[in-house]
Amino acid sequence: MAPIHPADDDSQSDSPAAVPQPVPPLLSVFANMDGDVEFARSQFELLLMASMDAIALCGGSGQFLAVNQATCQLFNLPLSALQQHEVNHFLPEDSALRTCWNLTPPAQRFTGETQIRRLDGGVRDVEFVAIAHWVSHCHVLILRDLTEQRKAETDYLIVQEAVEWEQQAREREQFIANIAQTIRQSLNLADILNATVRMVQQFLAVERVLIFQFQPDGSGQVVAEAVSAGIPSIRDRTICDPCFQGPRLQPYEQGQIHRVNDVLNADLEACYIELLTSLDVRAILAIPILVRQELWGLLVAHECTRPRHWEEVNWLLLQQLSTQIAIGIHQASLYQHIEQQAQREQLLNRINQVLRSRLDLDALFAVAVEEIGRQLKLSRVEIVRYMPREAIWMNVASYRRSSDLPNAFGLVIPDENNSIAVRLRQLEVVQVHHYSAEADEVNRSLADTYDGAWLHVPLPGRHGPSGRSPEVWGSLSLCAVSYPHQWKSWEVELACRIADQLAIAIQQSEQFASSTQLNTALEYQVQVRTEQLQQALEFEALLKRIAENVRDSLNEADILQAVVSELSQRLEIAGCEVSLYDHHQQVSTIRYERLLDPELQSAQDRVIPFQAIAHRMRQYEQNITFQFCSLYSEPVRTISRMFSVLACPIMGDQQVLGDIWLMRRCEAAFSPAEIRLVEQVANQCAIALRQAHLYQAAQAQVQELERLNRLKDDFLSTVSHELRTPMASIKMATQMLEHVLVSPRYSNQAPEQTTQPGRWLDAETVQRISQYLQVLHEECQRETQLINNLLDLSRLDADVEPLMPTEINLALWIPHVLEVFRELIQTRSHTLRVDIPTTLPAIYTDLAYLERILSELINNACKYSPPGETISLTAATLSQTPLTFCLTVVNSGVEIPPSERDRIFEKFYRIPSNDPWKYEGTGLGLALVKKLVANLGGNIQVESGNNLTQFMVRLPNL
Repeated sequence: MAPIHPADDDSQSDSPAAVPQPVPPLLSVFANMDGDVEFARSQFELLLMASMDAIALCGGSGQFLAVNQATCQLFNLPLSALQQHEVNHFLPEDSALRTCWNLTPPAQRFTGETQIRRLDGGVRDVEFVAIAHWVSHCHVLILRDLTEQRKAETDYLIVQEAVEWEQQAREREQFIANIAQTIRQSLNLADILNATVRMVQQFLAVERVLIFQFQPDGSGQVVAEAVSAGIPSIRDRTICDPCFQGPRLQPYEQGQIHRVNDVLNADLEACYIELLTSLDVRAILAIPILVRQELWGLLVAHECTRPRHWEEVNWLLLQQLSTQIAIGIHQASLYQHIEQQAQREQLLNRINQVLRSRLDLDALFAVAVEEIGRQLKLSRVEIVRYMPREAIWMNVASYRRSSDLPNAFGLVIPDENNSIAVRLRQLEVVQVHHYSAEADEVNRSLADTYDGAWLHVPLPGRHGPSGRSPEVWGSLSLCAVSYPHQWKSWEVELACRIADQLAIAIQQSEQFASSTQLNTALEYQVQVRTEQLQQALEFEALLKRIAENVRDSLNEADILQAVVSELSQRLEIAGCEVSLYDHHQQVSTIRYERLLDPELQSAQDRVIPFQAIAHRMRQYEQNITFQFCSLYSEPVRTISRMFSVLACPIMGDQQVLGDIWLMRRCEAAFSPAEIRLVEQVANQCAIALRQAHLYQAAQAQVQELERLNRLKDDFLSTVSHELRTPMASIKMATQMLEHVLVSPRYSNQAPEQTTQPGRWLDAETVQRISQYLQVLHEECQRETQLINNLLDLSRLDADVEPLMPTEINLALWIPHVLEVFRELIQTRSHTLRVDIPTTLPAIYTDLAYLERILSELINNACKYSPPGETISLTAATLSQTPLTFCLTVVNSGVEIPPSERDRIFEKFYRIPSNDPWKYEGTGLGLALVKKLVANLGGNIQVESGNNLTQFMVRLPNL
């Protein structure tokens, strides 16, 4: 706390307005005081030093005399500047501090709150304590700055309000979610609305919540309500008030919210206040419910006993809720519409069944009115017939829900000057909401007895002459005793549909006598048509089975015998047979038959010359199907009675292949449908015969080729076995001859040194003999290899050699096999590349087969690769499960044409473009390789292009 700085009233300054006079010293302030000055001063000094509040000693007019440092900080002025001002200079005009010293007795405290308005424009909220006349002509002012406290309180209130708002928002969201879930769980509109008003009432703690639905006539009804105890209910009440119609509904149609905090003190129309008061409403909050942009009703909250200030959260909640209610209403309305439509359809079906169950008019009317009245829950149902000659309408059928109602059966109603009758004669539907109120002079006498809401639907009769509109037969009249009653559109529509059905029933009943014969004829035609359709379906199924037999089988006997059996069984005939023609022999043979009549004798395998059936052959050749009655003596068989015969040719491309005969007793001929069926079956038989002939010819060719192939294989096998021994003898003889003729003991002796004539040969002769013997040896070796290959192929084809699987390490075994070809590769200047991973697993297969495969492929690559080219051999695994290996041999410098790649594996086949004298071989190597690979369960493929040829062998692990 800063000490008080006394000011000197006599001091001068350069600028009196800007530089204040110094405050007099503290001793001078207390000089004029009565009493113990030293004690007062010491007490005041202690008070100033101990206080954190602003403390000032003011003169009688409020000027500052002495202040502490807190006062300077509060006013944001130095000590020297404060003495130029009075306290009132910093106070608002309405501050109580301005006059408190004048009104307060000496040494009395005056407390309160005010604002300090600084000279720099700042405003501080302060709490003050003023002591008037603390000492003579001096006042004490104590100020406590509340600005920061008030700011903290305000911030706290804002935060608290935000928390409460967020909590309320969560509660509203949860409430809306619960309402939405309730709406989704039900498609019953009443359940949805009742649950909604209950939940809204509980959530808003309001005395009444209701849902008000508008009606087409401008009125409305309370369809759901939740009320507190002691509050009168207005559920199901219909409200029709002019103040609540017309333009006053436009704000609701635009989605505006209507809220009144206090009905009695609000600026409302008198009729509206009267309406709300009659409903015991003191405060109202109404939210429009818009279903598909149309005003369906209102969600309304009422306070009945007291006013209520509707907060924003209240109407925001109901506004959100109205959207969910609209969705629920729309869904429930759709469901209700569908359900009601289904119910109406069921009702209409039941009434139609009743109408169709009677043909007698009196019985029909009695049952119809009772069923209509019972199903529609009506008070009365009447059928009135119009009699134009008598100019009257007569009641011919009457239904009363209660026996207390007067019976109208037999009632006669005048037609003349009857406004309702006039409209009915024009086939117009007449709605009477209140009979006694709307009746004309003719109907007034009837209205007293038969009062209520009536719906008159005309019953049309026959059409007038020249196609004019139908005349009225009478009317179907429905009555609801409760009135006024607004007939709903679906009720009118249903009544019209019932009337239409009733009119049809009436016309049917009236025409029953004359239409009996027509109905019988129609029924017969329907029956015949049904039988024809059934027969067509059966014929189609029969034809389908025959076509499937033709497609699935190539056996002529099976197909034709199935045709005979199917036709005999399905057409209910006495017998069926199929004959095949031999144009070379000029005869017809009955090959297949099935006879079901014991009077028919079998003629199967009977041969008939063409001359005996020449007259039929002429028609067959023109592809004509005909039927006739067989005579007692036929070239086919002898019969004891006459039969109807249907003869259908089986036509080939150029000639008749045969015919189909169907026999039936002469009492019944064959129908056009049966004839068409037999013709289609004959076409299928022709296809079957052509296919069978083609198949037989193909089979014969295949058998002949197989026989020739077997002869070839047998010949090659025999020749190979027969040539193997002579070739061995030739080879041995060649070796012996070489040993004898080229031996040094004979070739190096001088002529005079030998004792045997002819034993001496010169060096040139020996060289020529060696060349000849070398050629003979090579050709012998080649022929021996050919014979061995042929024998190997024969054994492989016979599949008599079992496999001898062995575990082979390809990385170690392949280099050993390739050693044989090192000299040949070097001779032809080829480059051999071998790529075998050391991690390659061992293969389990037949060692001899695999060695032969690899040797043939390497030999083939060396043979056909030009000098200087590269031969590559790689080995790899294709898959682990199952383990599969791949050996690839690639040679460069040569390509195989695409057309030759599949044929190079044929026996003895050599590519025509290659010079057979340049490349020796027999054409058996690749055929043998393919057979060996197949026996090992693998396959071989060849690819060629970009001056490369690749053979790829895939082998499984045995």
